[in-house]
Amino acid sequence: VAVSSAGVFNAVIMRLSEATEGIFVMDEDGNPVGKSVSAGRLALAQVAATRVAISSVCLLLPNVTLHYLQRAAFMRRNPRWRIPVELSVIAAYLWLALPAAVGMFPQYASVPVSWLEPQFQNLRGKKGDPIRTVFYNKGI
Repeated sequence: VAVSSAGVFNAVIMRLSEATEGIFVMDEDGNPVGKSVSAGRLALAQVAATRVAISSVCLLLPNVTLHYLQRAAFMRRNPRWRIPVELSVIAAYLWLALPAAVGMFPQYASVPVSWLEPQFQNLRGKKGDPIRTVFYNKGI
């Protein structure tokens, strides 16, 4: 809990301006249509969830795996292999968890304009059709 909390706290402090001033949102052609605080908060929530996922996987799963590996006959017969095996298991979970957690949410995400501020509700595209979805860069 402490590591996850620290990761969330770090993300919020480092990117607080995104939640207070907003981030640029774009139409489907990549043209900026404005800055949205709601999209900034959504992006920040996704980054915070990613931080929790990274720390949860890296702190919980290696312990469970190592618990069962220590019971294995190989580990009891070869105590010298304990440290290399433990480090390998931890490294493997770090190697797998980081890309998986970062990939939980796409870097370029979409959000319906109905979720955003009123200024985005009646936007029109180049052809005059209503813009129903905008896109933003969540970041990492």
